[in-house]
Amino acid sequence: MNLEILAEPTVQYAFYAVSLGVISFIVGFLARAYIEKKVKGRAEDEAQRVIEEARREAQNIKKEAVWAGKEEAEEKRKEIEKELGAEQEKLALQEEELQEKEEALELRLEEVYEEIKGLKTRREQLDRREEQIENKMREAERELERVSGLTAAQAREQLRQALIDEAREKTAQHIKKIESEAREEGGALARRIIARALQRCAVEQTTESTVRIVELPSDDMKGRIIGREGRNIRAFEDLTGVDLIVDDTPEAVSVSCFNPIRRELASVTLEKLILDGRIQPARIEEVYEKTKEELEERIRTAGEEALSELGVPAVPPSLVRRVGQLQFIVEGGQNQLEYSKQVADIASLLAAEMGADVEMARRCGILHAIGKTVTDNPEQPYALAGAEIVERHDEPRPVIYALAAHNEDKPFKTVEGIVLHVATKISRERPGARKQKFGSFINRLEKLEELASEFDGVEEAFAIQAGREIRVVVREDEISDNKAELMARDIANRIQEEVDYPDKIKVSLVREKRVIDFAR
Repeated sequence: MNLEILAEPTVQYAFYAVSLGVISFIVGFLARAYIEKKVKGRAEDEAQRVIEEARREAQNIKKEAVWAGKEEAEEKRKEIEKELGAEQEKLALQEEELQEKEEALELRLEEVYEEIKGLKTRREQLDRREEQIENKMREAERELERVSGLTAAQAREQLRQALIDEAREKTAQHIKKIESEAREEGGALARRIIARALQRCAVEQTTESTVRIVELPSDDMKGRIIGREGRNIRAFEDLTGVDLIVDDTPEAVSVSCFNPIRRELASVTLEKLILDGRIQPARIEEVYEKTKEELEERIRTAGEEALSELGVPAVPPSLVRRVGQLQFIVEGGQNQLEYSKQVADIASLLAAEMGADVEMARRCGILHAIGKTVTDNPEQPYALAGAEIVERHDEPRPVIYALAAHNEDKPFKTVEGIVLHVATKISRERPGARKQKFGSFINRLEKLEELASEFDGVEEAFAIQAGREIRVVVREDEISDNKAELMARDIANRIQEEVDYPDKIKVSLVREKRVIDFAR
């Protein structure tokens, strides 16, 4: 009971406290809401005021901007109008100038039209004049044809031929004068150079036969060489590659072969067998091999001695061997090794006189005939074969060019080639240097006479002085003196192109007029 009385005021106090708290909260909330509303109203009024002021300021700025833009636009307009005025004045001046030029062109066109009319008139006058001239020319041609008995074409041809003949005669006179001067100057110089070279060169001439004859101690030796049933001679020919000719020649047999090295090797082998006396297949092979070694040594020694004698250095061994092989090659009775040494001497002397390379000329001279040692291609000129050989051995270019051109198989590219060409001609074409075959000699004479007789106006042609001169007799009524000069030159050119000859050939053209009358 007491507990309930005590608890009731506590509840009431709690209720009052809660109620008081709620009322305080509500009053606070309302007060706060009132204050916020008041503040918000003031803020809105302030914002409205600021907005109005900003609007008024914007209006003022806008008005100022508009006025400023109008003033700037007005200034721009005035500037543009000023510039347009200047351009209009400039265009007006240009229009005036163009107008003046147009008027001037119109005046010039009128003048041109007048000139064209004058030219047309002049052209018509010229055409009429040309027609009149052509008519007169046709009349003159008809009159000329009537008087001369020739057509216009024939008359023109005669006139053309007369002009050509006159030009040829004048040309012949000039050529004769130039040749005379060149002959006097060049001939004297050439004679001095060649005379000095020959004066300082004296080489013994060796003549050998192209057929090797082996002497026997007696004719009984022929039977031993042949052997029983010919076995010895067959073995000898098969081994050496030569033909052994055993005929009726007393105490001698002949060794025949196109290859000079084989011919020499076989001949020496046979001579040794004859001295030994033992001739049988086995002994033939033994002596042959031994002789082959000795011959190779002879070839090498001969090449080295020739090069050492001339003072030609640094020659490859294979070229030394080919130089040595030349001692067994004979052409026209002339030993080719001695001939090459002589050519080398003459070439070096000529080079010294002409201011060319003496050492190079001497090297070209000793090597120039090595192409003759090539036997596998007989159709190839030996000069070109020799040039190919030295080119494979990296010889200097002047040597290659000189060897290829010295026989005129190729054009000359160096002065050494010309020197070598002259040296070979001096060596092989001097009197007694080479033997000539009678048949080829007769053929050359006949060829010279036939060639000269082919020219118009030639009456007779004679080859005289062993073919070193061709004397041509022409008909004097067909060939004038000046034409004779040209004909002699033409004949000489044909001979150079078509005839193979030593040294030089003199062309003598004879034109003689004989007048015969009788006193009765």
